Amino acid sequence: MRRDNLKRRISCLTAGEYTMPGYIVVTVMFLFVLVPSVWADDDGGYDVNTEVTLTGVVTEADEAMMGPYVFTMVAEDKTYKVLTGPWWYLKQIGLAVRVGMKVEVTGSKFYNRKGVLYIAAYSITEDSKTYQFRDRNSQMPLWHGHGNGRHRQS
Repeated sequence: MRRDNLKRRISCLTAGEYTMPGYIVVTVMFLFVLVPSVWADDDGGYDVNTEVTLTGVVTEADEAMMGPYVFTMVAEDKTYKVLTGPWWYLKQIGLAVRVGMKVEVTGSKFYNRKGVLYIAAYSITEDSKTYQFRDRNSQMPLWHGHGNGRHRQS
């Protein structure tokens, strides 16, 4: 009985006889196409117009294993949350963020919806080693496969 009901609804959709469930199906399909394209940033959310380079000290280093790795630093008497990349990418490039560590961060400065000051890291330098998080030309995150997965340490 259910199979016949499903076949009837599908035939109504293909015949152009849109019922309320048919409109719901079309709306959901439309959302699956529209929403990802709206959320997709060509530049990965990085704004070169707000790029800064700051030298400071790490005051909080989290061990979160989900989402982007974020640490807190103090530079020029301000507190910044530094948005890097996934924890596995930091491990891959050999960057271990520790409290008290002196770092130079280059990145795009922005405020989140709650008014917290963030820097989306382009690169982090520690003890003369530079760890890059974004492609030089496109500013796309390197862990997303852009830049052919390459990372630079100097």
